[in-house]
This record gives sequence, structure tokens and C-alpha cells, in this order.
Amino acid sequence: MTPTTLSKGAELTLSFPTSTMPPNGRLFRKLDNGQWLPLATFLDRDAKKARSPGMGGLSNLVMLANPNGDWDWTAAGTFWFNNLTVSLPDGGIDNVTRATPTENSAMSVPGDWVAVPHGSYTVTHGRFSVTAPGRGFVATIQAPAGSVPDANWGLVRTFQKVIDHGIIPFIPVLDHDARTATTSINAIGNLSYSWTLGYFSHPLKIDWIKQNGSSLDIYTEDAGAMQSSRLYSLATGPLAAQSITVDGGFRLDDHSFLGERLINGILPPTQGDIVKIDASNGTVTTLLTVVADPGWHVSSLQAARSTRNGASNRIAVSVRLTDNANTQVRDRLLAFEPGGAVDVLTDKTRAVSDVDPPERFLALDVARNGDVLGYTALQVVLFSGTSTRVIVGYDLPSLAIPFATFSPSGNRILYFNRNGDARVTDLVTGAYFQPYPVGLSAHWAYNDNYLVTDGADTFSFVDIRDNSAGFAVTKSPVGAGTIFQVR
Repeated sequence: MTPTTLSKGAELTLSFPTSTMPPNGRLFRKLDNGQWLPLATFLDRDAKKARSPGMGGLSNLVMLANPNGDWDWTAAGTFWFNNLTVSLPDGGIDNVTRATPTENSAMSVPGDWVAVPHGSYTVTHGRFSVTAPGRGFVATIQAPAGSVPDANWGLVRTFQKVIDHGIIPFIPVLDHDARTATTSINAIGNLSYSWTLGYFSHPLKIDWIKQNGSSLDIYTEDAGAMQSSRLYSLATGPLAAQSITVDGGFRLDDHSFLGERLINGILPPTQGDIVKIDASNGTVTTLLTVVADPGWHVSSLQAARSTRNGASNRIAVSVRLTDNANTQVRDRLLAFEPGGAVDVLTDKTRAVSDVDPPERFLALDVARNGDVLGYTALQVVLFSGTSTRVIVGYDLPSLAIPFATFSPSGNRILYFNRNGDARVTDLVTGAYFQPYPVGLSAHWAYNDNYLVTDGADTFSFVDIRDNSAGFAVTKSPVGAGTIFQVR
């Protein structure tokens, strides 16, 4: 078959005549240079089918299996091919068909990455299996002395070409003293044995919160130094005893959370407090007291502020008041700086019968310059000075996603549309981005071009400019958390 390159990866399904195919059966494709390339292969032996997703081209194909369990490129073996038995010579696969790792100086790293000059490399073994993880051409690559700054060493990645995904960074095992990066360069789905090293140009620190039983622990993950530090631990039990709810809004520059205090007694509370809680010592400071008018009571309070060091100190507050006859509700969005005047952003009174319970107003975020994002009556709204701008609207409460955040500059906003898809709009240029995959755990990174999401054991970065597959940073300790700042 004449080799043909496809413009987009295709999925191949191949039927084979027997169900006795060993579990390590693998598809190979012959390239126009005569080499045989192993393909990512998924077997269904009961259905007698082999599937290979994302093929980049078509040419002669062969199905091989090694009855010994593992592929060994340096030894002889018997392989199964289309109901025939093929025995390789004692010398194993010859150099023409042998897949060997190669450095590729022509492989360029993406923007925001710095290429590391090619140093020496060694291959520790040349075996791989489609059933046993961790087997592969394991290459130990040395970065020349002085080629990677110490602050970026933990952000060295091995770049490999992956079909349909371009050049992708993989996390290697790094040895700081030996300046080596050890990587398996035969991962399933990786259709190239070429590599290059690069490091991310910005030395990243990720500040995040983890709920550990009855405490909120604040960590900094220093990705460049490959170390995690617990900075503070706030016990939540004493706060609950004071009727205080921690609402988030943690900032490192004043090591404090925001919270609300509503004391329910025999009668509903007629006032409530927005408080600041110092995570270093548990001290609670009242920032704002909200008092209901006669005949009304405070149903709920909620607050938000920028969680970035050095940003505006302005705090946005959502207040819901209910009349004592339980016939009307009054929703308000306020904004203030501690010790300063309170600005009323919006104020709406409605009959209880007209209000869907989820439809309370919410304070979402505050920009570096003090602008506010709020959720009001099925809309995410930007409040800037005396003007307002609707960012997204929803048809039904069940479709609404009251979430939106400002980028570090304040010029871009991340929100979710009525289909639950992440979107970014640029307030200055009008540019529009569709980052994927991004969920509600997403937080802006250190600039307006990257988002970072929290996973069980990694933080994953996504470049919104081209929606390229991002890169991951290992987190410690593992477990779900909340990112509040990337710097």
C-alpha cells in the first residue's frame, strides 16, 4: 500500500480470525522509510477486533503478538501475523525495523517554554508491553550544566510528538544533583521516539487550600523547587462555636479568610457581620455589620474579594433580607473597602412567591482595580464604576452556573455558558476563547493566558490562546483542594 498521510487522525478497526490472540497483540504500520511503527492498540479478543485511535496515515499494517508477554527489541522471538507464525532471527529485529529513541533538535518547544540544549542520554532498557505499565524505552537525558535555572528545575519536561496532539510535555523523574531527566519515551498513544527537553519560563508557585478534617490548611506548591510547604492551619471548630461560616476569599498577603457571622436565637437574626479570620492565630475581626430594617431579618450573607497579593482590598457582599411575615425578600449586592463607605451595586425586592430559592444574588469576584462580578437574577454581571455589563444570561435557574472570575490583569473573565462550557471574554479587545477541558475548579494562573485546574494529584495548566494540551505539576499532599493564587 502506498503510504498516505491523513489530514486528521482516523480510527482503524481491524478484524482478526482467532480469539487466541495474546493480550499483548499490537498493530504496526510500515512507514515510507521502511520502518515499522507501533500503534496504540486496544484489543477485544471476544469480538476478534483490534482498534487503533488517532492514526495519522495509512500504509501496510501488521498485527504482531509476543507469546512471552513482553516485547523485547534485542532478542529473537516468535510473533503471530495474520494466522501465520513469524520467527525473528537470533539477532532480534535488525536496525531497519528496530525502534530506537533519538534526540530531535528540529523539534521546537512551544511558546513560554525554553529549549534545553541537548546533552548526553542513555537508554536503560528497550522493552515495552501493552499490558504492563511502566515498560518502555526509558531514556535518562542529561541537561548541560547551567542550561536550566534552579528556580525552574522542577519545571523541566520531556517533549514528545503525540499524534493529533502535537508536541506534548511529559513529567520526567528529575535528579537535581545529576541534572538528569528520566522518561519513558514509549507511552501508549505516543507515536514518536524523538524527544527534546524544555523548561517553563515562569517559576511557578501555586497557593492552595485543603480541608483536612476540622482544619483548613494552606499550602504553597513551589513547582520549580519541587517542594510543598504548609503555611497555616486554621481550626474551624472554634469558628462554628461563634456561628461563623468561612466563605473563602483567602489572601496570602494578610493570611486571612473572609467569613459571615449570623447568630440565630429564638427570633431570626436582625443583623449579621462580614468578618476577617486570621489563619495564623484564629483572630476574628468584624469588617461590616449589616442591620435589617424593622420588620425584616437577615436570611443570608456571602462575601468575595480578590485572592491575589497586592490587589484591591474591596469586598463584594451579597445580602438577602426577608420580611417577618415571609412574604417578601430583598436581595442586595454591596461593595466596600474596610473602614470606607458602602456602595450599593444593586437592590431588588420581590414577592417570595416569585423567587426560586436558588435565585439569591451572589458576589463572585473582585478585580485588581476594584470592579465587581456578581450573579443577579439569572445573569452574571460586571459592575464597573457606575456602569453594568451582562457577561452571560441563563434561561432557567436549572441552567444557571453562577461562577465567574477576573484574570490577573482584570481584562479577561472566565465564566460558563448555559451548556456548562467554559468561556473567556476579553473586555478590552473583544477576543473570545473556549478553553477545554476546564471545570469549576479552574483558577487563573500567573497571567491572562493560562488557567490551572486542581486534580487529585496534579495541577493541570491549559493555554487558552490555542487550547493546546497543557502541562501538569505534581501536587503534595494529594487530594482535592481549592487554588486561590498562582504566582
